[in-house]
Amino acid sequence: MVYYVIRNKQTGLVMDIKGCCGDDGATICMWEYSGGDHQLWSYEDGVLRSKLNGKVLDLKDCNASPGNDVCMWSHNGGPNQRWVLCEDNTICSEMGGDLALDVMNHSTDAGADVKIWNRHGQGNQQFVLEVAPGK
Repeated sequence: MVYYVIRNKQTGLVMDIKGCCGDDGATICMWEYSGGDHQLWSYEDGVLRSKLNGKVLDLKDCNASPGNDVCMWSHNGGPNQRWVLCEDNTICSEMGGDLALDVMNHSTDAGADVKIWNRHGQGNQQFVLEVAPGK
């Protein structure tokens, strides 16, 4: 299995499971890279899966409204858990083509929340998947 770090192009921070929490509903934030399993992801068949616990990136409550949380949840195969890596470096939800992962309020701070928002392709929505060092 190949694991990736999902790095924001604007800040260099990586997607992180807030508090290293393994529970369903744990939310996502941006943080400095530490190499922990809570920052490592596999990508297969549109699913972003955490190395920490095998849970997948999910639109909370299947709600595709801008500003909704993205969180970790047990895999159920729904479109709320599938993501498209777009050419403009956005990561879009299969729940709606115009919704992308977004570092809220264009924050450049560690700890900034990641939510779903209307896709505009600015720096706070641009992510790259980098093969994790030594993983």
